[in-house]
Amino acid sequence: MVSSVAFVTMPKPAESRFKHLDLVSLHEFLVLLVLVLREAKLKQQVLALEEAVSQEELSAAARRLTTSYGGLTSAEIYRKSLTLSSLESHVLKTATGIMQAEEEEVYEEPCVDGLRHILGEPEFASRTKLSQIIEFVEQRSLLKAMLPQVPIGEGVQVIIGKENKPDVMQDCSVIMTRYGIPGEVGGALGVMGPKRMQYSRVIPTVGFLSSLMSEMVSELYG
Repeated sequence: MVSSVAFVTMPKPAESRFKHLDLVSLHEFLVLLVLVLREAKLKQQVLALEEAVSQEELSAAARRLTTSYGGLTSAEIYRKSLTLSSLESHVLKTATGIMQAEEEEVYEEPCVDGLRHILGEPEFASRTKLSQIIEFVEQRSLLKAMLPQVPIGEGVQVIIGKENKPDVMQDCSVIMTRYGIPGEVGGALGVMGPKRMQYSRVIPTVGFLSSLMSEMVSELYG
């Protein structure tokens, strides 16, 4: 819509919720933990056990933990008092650790599209500069660090030229904002392009899409 590079992250809940757990025997002392979170995410981790456990025992432990903690956040799990076996305690500690690590990530990895729009821009005529921009965008962990920290509903963030911390972005402008339900679930979206982009068009477009995405998230999670 604005002939620039566009990026968006999927909506991410502020807290992960335990949905389902499976334990699969890989070896006498090795178990694959498969954790399903309510936000349709699947996490896997290999556990080392101090003693051999049969698949029947693993399945029974997984069923009990799923029944006892299904639908809870990691904080709610810690507050729930329940007598567990050493195996169940080990598995639950690992599962809650996975959930907490997931919650520490503010955003999902962004989806990026529209690099073709900057190929013909004079600011990026230099092959070296263009390759640096493309490399920066493709290294999504770097792009992720630029995503907005402003609260949902607090407007559109505009970063022009040298206001961008990465050197490679000095000739670029970034227009971005957040969407979602404050305190519950949210993501970010925006565009990147040359400093001479049409701000009067780009800013309201980003703001409108943010409002639209917030409405959709409210329908899904409300």
